[in-house]
Amino acid sequence: MRSHKLNVFAGILGLLGMTNFVAAGVVFIEPYAKIVHFRATVIVPKAPTVVQATGIQSFWPALEPASSDAILQIVFANEGKVLGQWSFFEYFQDGVASTGGERVHGKNINVYPGDLISNGFISMDENEMWKGAINAHKWYVNWIVRRGAEGLAKGEVDGGGNATVDLSAHADMGDFTQAVLATELSRAAKWEMGPIDWQNVMIQIEGTSRDWCSVDKLILLNVTLSNVQAVDLLPTSRGATCFFKGFTVTDTMATG
Repeated sequence: MRSHKLNVFAGILGLLGMTNFVAAGVVFIEPYAKIVHFRATVIVPKAPTVVQATGIQSFWPALEPASSDAILQIVFANEGKVLGQWSFFEYFQDGVASTGGERVHGKNINVYPGDLISNGFISMDENEMWKGAINAHKWYVNWIVRRGAEGLAKGEVDGGGNATVDLSAHADMGDFTQAVLATELSRAAKWEMGPIDWQNVMIQIEGTSRDWCSVDKLILLNVTLSNVQAVDLLPTSRGATCFFKGFTVTDTMATG
């Protein structure tokens, strides 16, 4: 049984000076093996209902090591000054770094309810998904944005981007062995944006572990699943790829 460390969910809050953690709703996917590729597509939910002066409303896909002391994520959060605006950015924090918690924070990109965002994390080591220069401590983080009706009406266009996150200074944290899909709140914020639809959730590991690739093996914290679609397990030359076609996550502590 895993221990649910609250520091895992407080990364973004610490960055924004909001350490009054309130709640998290989480789906943990735990293969207990080295993850080399994680991808998850999300449909952006209803607009956030507060600004950051009131509290943080956020949701994200992420990777963590077994210790849960570090996190690499793409964070979707309410804007600081614009009510009803979501934006996202890549983010890393090592909670036990010698400097007191080193962070990487990317540039905010605005998204709107109904936008479809594919989020990817690929290890730049010797694995089947990475074709470029090899560096075992670097991660290629990318995103593809397909605009919905609201985003198109605001003049936004489809697009994408990527960033390379160098974790060479954090080699002692170990491999990423957990994939996470979460909502996170702080201060007076509540989750009022309804369920979140996750699609095409894919985890590729190195190793022989297989029985984790099942909806029944997902670890749920303050959430329920519905609209659960097919799950497939595909062998690779060095491990396996687990593919969840999709599911809807409802935060059981939500108010809307």
